[in-house]
Amino acid sequence: MRLVQCTKESGIDLATWDPGTTLARCKPNMIKSYNYYRNFQLRHDELQWAGMGGLVGADFGSGIEDLELGKFIYELPGIALLSRTIISNVGLRYGIATQKALPSGLRAVATHADKITPNDLGWFVRKVLVMQKAIYQDMMTQHLTYVRTGLTGIREMHAAEIIDDRTMTAWEDVASGDSSRIARGNADLLRREQEYCVGTLWDQCRGYKNGVGEALTYMTTLAGSPSVAGVPALREFRPVKFTTDVAGAGKTEVQLGIPSWDWSIFSERWTFVTSELLPRYTYQAKHDRAALNRQLTTPYEQLWNQSRPLYNIPRILASTVNATKVKPAG
Repeated sequence: MRLVQCTKESGIDLATWDPGTTLARCKPNMIKSYNYYRNFQLRHDELQWAGMGGLVGADFGSGIEDLELGKFIYELPGIALLSRTIISNVGLRYGIATQKALPSGLRAVATHADKITPNDLGWFVRKVLVMQKAIYQDMMTQHLTYVRTGLTGIREMHAAEIIDDRTMTAWEDVASGDSSRIARGNADLLRREQEYCVGTLWDQCRGYKNGVGEALTYMTTLAGSPSVAGVPALREFRPVKFTTDVAGAGKTEVQLGIPSWDWSIFSERWTFVTSELLPRYTYQAKHDRAALNRQLTTPYEQLWNQSRPLYNIPRILASTVNATKVKPAG
C-alpha cells in the first residue's frame, strides 16, 4: 500500500516502471523519484538521507544515460589503449614492480574495454536501473510511513520484520530532535541503502563476464563526480600512490590522477561515503541551508544535464592531469 501511495505522490505509474527496459524509458520515473526525495528534505529538516539521495541521483543517472547512449562506445578502444599505455609507462619509468601498485580496475580496462559490446552496456544499465528502483521501494516507503504516522508506523514496519533493529534505531535517531543523533540515524539509513539495497547488485556488476564488469565499474569510478558541495570527484579520492627508487633522484613519491579504488566494492564505497559525502552534506544541511535549498529547488533536468560526463570531459581530464604528481620522498 505504501509503495502505491509513494508512486502516486511522485507521479509515477508503477505498472509501467520496468527497469528491464532502457534508461530512456525509465528516465522520467527516475527524475520524478529524485524530485520526491528532495521534497522530503525540503519539508522535513531531519530527512537528510532523502536530500542527499536526490542530489546524488542526478550524478549517477546522468552518467548511466551517457553510457546507454553508446556515444562513448566508440572511444573504448582508445580508453583501453590509454590504460595499457599508463601501465606500460609506469613499468618502464619506475620499474616493473611498481605496476603492482596499479588497481585491478585499470588492468581490467586495459584488457577488456575494447571488447565491451552494446549488449554489455545494456546489461550494465539495466542492473543500475534495478538498483534505483530497489532503493526507491525500500527507502521511500519508510520515509512516507514516517511522515504520515511517525515512529508508530515505523515500529509497525519493524514488528512486521520489514526493517531490522538497526534501521528501527536509525529512525528513532532521526526523530530525536538531537542533531548528532539525526546525523547518525541518516548515516545508518544510507548504509542500509548501500549495503542492503544495492550491495549484491554492485558485486554482480563488477563480476560480470570475467573482467568486462570490472572495467565498467572502474570507469564509472573514474567519471563519477557527486554534486554535494565540497565533495571531491571519485577519481580524486584515494588516487594511486607509490614510492620507488629512481636513478639519479633516489626515493621518489609518485601520485597518478586515477583512483586506487572501485565504487562497486562496498567497503571502499562506504569509506568514501563516510569520510566525504556524508559529513559534507551533514555540515551543509546544518550550516548553509540556504545554499542547499537552492540545489534542492533547482530544476532537476538542469541538475541532471550539468552532471553528465559527456559535458564534463575537459574537467575530468584536467583533474586527472592536475592530480598527477612526482616529488622526492619525504
